[in-house]
Amino acid sequence: MSYTSLTDLLKNPELAQALQQAWDAAPDKDKLKEEALKGETRKLHAARKALGWYEKFAPEHLSGIDIGCGFCPLNETFRRYDVLFGDGDATTMDDVSSNLFHTVYACHILEHLSQPDIAIKNWFRLVKPGGHLIVVVPCRDLYEKKKTLPSNYNPDHKWFWTTYENEPPHTLGLAKLIEKNLWDFNIKHLQVYEDGYFANGDDHPGGNYSIEAVVAKLKS
Repeated sequence: MSYTSLTDLLKNPELAQALQQAWDAAPDKDKLKEEALKGETRKLHAARKALGWYEKFAPEHLSGIDIGCGFCPLNETFRRYDVLFGDGDATTMDDVSSNLFHTVYACHILEHLSQPDIAIKNWFRLVKPGGHLIVVVPCRDLYEKKKTLPSNYNPDHKWFWTTYENEPPHTLGLAKLIEKNLWDFNIKHLQVYEDGYFANGDDHPGGNYSIEAVVAKLKS
C-alpha cells in the first residue's frame, strides 16, 4: 500500500486554494491562527512583542512578504510565498519584483537551501529602501548540538548556523553571510533567542533556539 504525505497533498493547487478559502472565511481567525501557528515564528512572538519588535521592523500596515510561511504568515496582511500556493523558487524569487516590500521575512528557511548566498541577495532585492529583511535560522549549538552534517533532527538541513563566524565545512555565520553578500545595508538587530530552551539530551531540543538578523536597506 502506498501513502501520500500531507505536504504532497498540499502541493495540489486546487486543494491548496480550497484550504486557503476556508482559512480566509473562518469566523475566529485569530483563535485558529493561535492554534495553527505552532512553529518557530509563534515561539518568538512573546519576546518580540516585549521588545516592540513588530512596530519597529514588521508593521502590519506596511507591505510585507513571508517566505515559506504556509498558511500562517508573520502578519495576516503579508503576502504568503510558498510552494503550497504555486509560488516559485525561494532561492531566486524570479516571480517577485524588486523593491516591492517594506518587510521581507524568512524564518527557518535558509538552512534548507543549497545556495544561501544567492537566496539572501534575492530576498534583499525585494526590500524597499528604508525597509527590512528579517532572517531567522536555528542556532547550531542550541539546535543541532553538533558541528557537522547531517542534522539529527532535520535531514533536509543543508547548513548549520552560528551568529557571526563561518566554521567549515558545514557551519555558516549569519552576520558573515550578510556582510559578504548585501549592499547599502545596516544590521539593526542581531540576537539569539533562547528563552525557554532545554537541550533535552539526545532528543529534539525545546523552547527557542533561533538566531535572528534584521537588516535595513538604506535609502539612497
